[in-house]
Amino acid sequence: MLLHVLKYKFICLIRDKAIIFWAFMFPVILAVLFHIVLININPQEEFMKVEFSVVDNDGYRQDIRFKNYVNSIIESYENNSQSIYNISIRSLEESEQLLEDNKIDGYVKIEDELKLIVKRSGTEQSLIKALLDEYIQINSTMETILSNNPSALENIDLLTNNFIEDVPLSESDNTDFSIMIYYSLIAMSCLYASFWGLRIITLSQADLSSIGARMGLIPQKKLHILAIDFFVSWIIQLGIITFQLIFMSTVLNVELLKPIGLVFLTTAVGSAMAISLGSFIGAVIKKDEDTQVTIINSVIGIGYVITVSQINEILESKLPFLACINPIKLVNDGLLSLYYFDNYAILARNVVLMSSLTFFFSAITYLTVRRVKYASI
Repeated sequence: MLLHVLKYKFICLIRDKAIIFWAFMFPVILAVLFHIVLININPQEEFMKVEFSVVDNDGYRQDIRFKNYVNSIIESYENNSQSIYNISIRSLEESEQLLEDNKIDGYVKIEDELKLIVKRSGTEQSLIKALLDEYIQINSTMETILSNNPSALENIDLLTNNFIEDVPLSESDNTDFSIMIYYSLIAMSCLYASFWGLRIITLSQADLSSIGARMGLIPQKKLHILAIDFFVSWIIQLGIITFQLIFMSTVLNVELLKPIGLVFLTTAVGSAMAISLGSFIGAVIKKDEDTQVTIINSVIGIGYVITVSQINEILESKLPFLACINPIKLVNDGLLSLYYFDNYAILARNVVLMSSLTFFFSAITYLTVRRVKYASI
């Protein structure tokens, strides 16, 4: 009996061409279009390098503070491949020649004061100036402290030490920011599973469909029927997600499947959350199906806009609870954390939140529809 119900429930659901298109074909079409646009754009983001030299003259050799400051930046560049400042110590003649040949962005020399010599104005030159302004500010602060409190000279090393260390968030070199688009498509595809949840409610209610009227005659508890519907919809959605992941990684050559088990776990939990969300909306909001579809589209659309805009940062700082229940953000951030970070703290948190939302939506749905009575069918 159970296998019979599973079989025909599967056949019934996959006949819904509208849901199949939006959950299956639409993300694939978007992925192909994005691939055509992005194939030659930003294959891997390169960090800007600002190269300049410091003239090795008497002024530089006598200014111990500036010398230590420059050496700390050189050391940072050697130890961190993502540091943007590449400084070399050269003679005045070498610096002038390198600047003339456009091999450096400028050079610094100390005579009566600190001077920056550049050939043109641009972003790199502005960054060099910002670095020098930082040193001037630090040096001015030190002189003010020493003039007011000469005993601070004993702790001068504490003032000149660099207490900031550049620590990369990940040991990998994943900097292809276009990958965010494909992960957002996967997250969107997971959320389109909400339509399966809405369809479940439509097919289980006797006043909404003829199938629901016949299902009401089955000698099965409402919980069992909903569980079967949920399971079949979830399996269909997992098949859709699996195909999309394989298509993106093999046909479009998108690096998505590195931790394949965790990617599948994230999409599986996200799909379950989306199905329960759709069933929740279908059960709680007593409107026609078009209105319910509009509400689901609005939830997905608003969630996506919040996720990719600065509104997300405002919510995380002012209303963190709302940020934690944004379904698009939970799936998207979980997937992105696998790509950019070496630890799974964000993923674990999001999986727990998605599981909690799945349980909440499912419980409310069941409590809403379990004792529905009809005056007339």
